[in-house]
Amino acid sequence: MLTLVLLVVASLANNNLHKLPNVDMAWEKWNVIYKDHELLSHPVYTSGMNADRRYNVFAEHYAVVKMHNSLANQTFTMELNHFATISNEEFASIYNGYDHDLKKTLPPNTEVRSEHDGSDLPDSVDWRDQNRVTAVKNQESCGSCWAFSTVVSLEGQFAAVTGNLVSLSEQDIVDCVKKQKIPGSSDTCCDGCQGGLMDYAFQYMLDSQGGEDETELVYGYTGRDGRCNFANKKAYSDAKITKYTDVQKGTDNLAEAVANVGPISVAVNANTFWQLYSSGVLDPLACPGSKLDHGVAAVGYGTDSGKDYWIIKNSWGKTWGEKGYVRLLKGKNTCGVQNGPPSYPTATKN
Repeated sequence: MLTLVLLVVASLANNNLHKLPNVDMAWEKWNVIYKDHELLSHPVYTSGMNADRRYNVFAEHYAVVKMHNSLANQTFTMELNHFATISNEEFASIYNGYDHDLKKTLPPNTEVRSEHDGSDLPDSVDWRDQNRVTAVKNQESCGSCWAFSTVVSLEGQFAAVTGNLVSLSEQDIVDCVKKQKIPGSSDTCCDGCQGGLMDYAFQYMLDSQGGEDETELVYGYTGRDGRCNFANKKAYSDAKITKYTDVQKGTDNLAEAVANVGPISVAVNANTFWQLYSSGVLDPLACPGSKLDHGVAAVGYGTDSGKDYWIIKNSWGKTWGEKGYVRLLKGKNTCGVQNGPPSYPTATKN
């Protein structure tokens, strides 16, 4: 009995609910831990296709996590986190707002970074150590990942030219970037919590905001669509962007950009392995790079036990993954991280 009690306590402390003796006990403890989570009141959760079978969804994930973590030679672990009671389809509809269909064909005048010339690159890079990356944020139940991805590379470039790292506003982008066009294209984008693309956000700032964004402090995040209020709140003018650039596909091309530019906005296929990721170097059994649906940012790269990885900053809060980050396998275009294509702005100090 003492052993069982200790197992339950340890599982709760580390969120290793799959280690509990059975799915019923894990289900009970999950509800204790997450009963007040904001996701549980989202319309997709309360009225979605799985609203009447949350236990069954949880049980399926319980089996997946238990099996995955029991296999030998896995490079990452999974957990029954706050996303464990929603299907991946529901999950994608709430959290994954990258609109890949608009990025399949680049306009002819898109500026593209030159391919890596083969020169030596650092073995590891971590822009968090250089005061170029703000704390992990939380997009909450809103498909605004594209806005968060945009802001990570924007914050990095503003910090580079000003010497000061300032948390910038995703809500400005969510509220203001609507029906935006990129020169040379007839497509329009974006729609706040319903999704968007990073290049269109950069273009909007150039076209309508003098290359600037607002600060997080002044134009705070609400997690829902709102009316554009940039003109009334405008306060930050230390730096502005002058253009943005896409990075060509290829591990070395992305590594060169991360090493020499800073944090880079990227897109991935955030499937079930992402949804329930806990720690380690994420190398999913299946993660088609043709199904990009989530905007994140590469803020560095490194190696762990012979496995090269990208350091990816996510926007699902600090309790997901490795304190809000995932180390994604580098070298084989895992989850399509090179396919977006990746992009970044160029900034100048005002």
